[in-house]
Amino acid sequence: MPASTRPVARVSRPWPQRLIVGALLLASAGCRDHLLQAREAVVVDAAGARITGAQFEHLLATAKSGSVQSNAAFYTSTWIDYALLAAAERDRWALDDSATVDAAIWPDVALSVVRQRRERLAVARQTAPKAVLDSLYQSDSLRVFQHVMIRVRLDAPDSIAAAARRRLEVAAERVAKGEPFAKVARELSEDQSAADGGFLPANTPGALSPVFERAAWGLAPGSTTNGVRTAFGWHLIRRPPQSEVERQLQAFAARKATTGRERARRDSLGRAAKVQAVPGANALVRALATEPGTIAGADTIALATFTGGRFTAARMREWMGSMPHDMRLRWSKSSDKLLDALLNEMVLNELELRAEGVTQPPADARRTLRPTYLEGLAKAREALVRPAAGDTTLSARTLALFERFSSGRTRYRALPGALGMVLRGRYAVKINRDAIAEIVETVSSLQAKADTTRPFIPNDGAFSQPIGALP
Repeated sequence: MPASTRPVARVSRPWPQRLIVGALLLASAGCRDHLLQAREAVVVDAAGARITGAQFEHLLATAKSGSVQSNAAFYTSTWIDYALLAAAERDRWALDDSATVDAAIWPDVALSVVRQRRERLAVARQTAPKAVLDSLYQSDSLRVFQHVMIRVRLDAPDSIAAAARRRLEVAAERVAKGEPFAKVARELSEDQSAADGGFLPANTPGALSPVFERAAWGLAPGSTTNGVRTAFGWHLIRRPPQSEVERQLQAFAARKATTGRERARRDSLGRAAKVQAVPGANALVRALATEPGTIAGADTIALATFTGGRFTAARMREWMGSMPHDMRLRWSKSSDKLLDALLNEMVLNELELRAEGVTQPPADARRTLRPTYLEGLAKAREALVRPAAGDTTLSARTLALFERFSSGRTRYRALPGALGMVLRGRYAVKINRDAIAEIVETVSSLQAKADTTRPFIPNDGAFSQPIGALP
């Protein structure tokens, strides 16, 4: 399970200081021709929803918190998401048809299929006797947990944190009344483990968030914690009895005994398929990680080849649909060595899917993930309420939504599943990266002059980046 994102305390700029930033911005107008051109330019055009450099600059300059660079990348991606969602509404694309739902839930399904295949093959190679499983379960150096997670950042406003807590309390009440924990997790949890009833892999101390571990490690079999808050959100954590976690224990025992053999198996799979990265692929992978799906004509470009197929940029975009924005941004800044490893792993995952013969979500995955997707879609659409009067163009509606996000009047929600990637595959998107870079440089410089002692800290809960996967 990936290490948690370092929690950050919320720091809000005093209003007079924000006025100083605004004054500096006005004072700098006309200083440089290229800055004026950047302000006048359209920096993002998503299906006709356009935001100018001046409007983008205002959003960055008045952001309550967050580094200018990370906010610029996040605002760009979020503008595209919500502008395209509004375009789909305009075009009467329901987004709940079976093809769209399948495409949106596909990355989570694919990752689950690959993970289950690897666990199954590991168990098939070496099945531990019951005495070993008994010892693992009773040991204080290993735990298998279930959880329900409601996403909310540590630095979220109190109202948002309280609303998330209330949603967790609903889950706790249902469990207390006798509903199976796995059923509640499938219906309410907001992380990838929901599809597996909230079960997490078996882990040793230090693999999970310290707060999570302190609250849950001493649980008796079958017991459940009260609400636990980590950097990822609120958790209701259960320690299942041994009879419910034989699969996870077997998988752990197999991984421990066959870690080297599993790596060798994956390497052998790659060699047998003659996987070969295409020269220059890393540059395109880095660009896709920065903002997937906005490179004209790139979808058909091969990033890697293998016997009987090609791994294209379009396929990479689909796999990236499972990554939160902040995770993609980290990949965009990674070394070539790490990008080589990422591309290789994604191609190997593709080969594992082919070996399983899975080309679309199975029926059980649809039943599990479709309700969560539809709920997320409905909540994202709530933010797109048509203005009662005034300018109702896509540009005006999207900008008004951003201002509500920024002020905290509307809660930001990431689009569900890989819907953002699905929309990018249908609508045209253009980004003026040079103009954005000019605006970012200007705002960063002016903020440094306005406040040399208290840097911005990412990211305010009213308008923040989607958090990463569970710790």
